[in-house]
Parts: sequence; C-alpha cells; structure tokens
Amino acid sequence: MSMKSLNRLLGLSTIDARVLDALQQGQWSDLLQDFDFSPELITELSLLKADNYDEYLRAALTLVELAEAPDPAPFPEPTYRLGCESSPRGVKWVA
Repeated sequence: MSMKSLNRLLGLSTIDARVLDALQQGQWSDLLQDFDFSPELITELSLLKADNYDEYLRAALTLVELAEAPDPAPFPEPTYRLGCESSPRGVKWVA
C-alpha cells in the first residue's frame, strides 16, 4: 500500500507545487498525512534529508521497498542434523 501512496505522491508532485514547497519548507510530514503511509513510515520519510527532490524520492523508494519487503526466512539451526543417521540422499553424517 505504501508503494501506491508513493506513486500518488510522485504524480501529485508533477502537477502541484505545494509538494515541492512542503519539502523545501520542512513541512513534509504535514503533506505525508494526506497519503496512506503508516505512522512509522511517515516519521521515517519526514526525517529523510536530500539536496533535491530526485534524491529524496530515491531514498523514499528505498525506504518504502524495505518497509514492504517480507521478513526473510530464518536460517535453519546449523546443528539440526547432528545426531541423524543419514541425510535424505543416503549420505552418512558424522557428529
């Protein structure tokens, strides 16, 4: 949902000067409230610093991608096969 909101923000910035004005005047969090970002993401997006709007959008895109990324699968315990007599392929394990 955040990516859709970021796309809406990008589209709005092409037709509405208040987007760039809000960024330049430090009132970014006020504008972000109008979009469907989580409160945590609004805080993080508000704290981003960039020299221009393009750099800000690149950083915001990375932030939104990380926020929407699924949690990585946990690694299996390295010792989970210790004590097993053999692997599924018939290879003997040494403990």
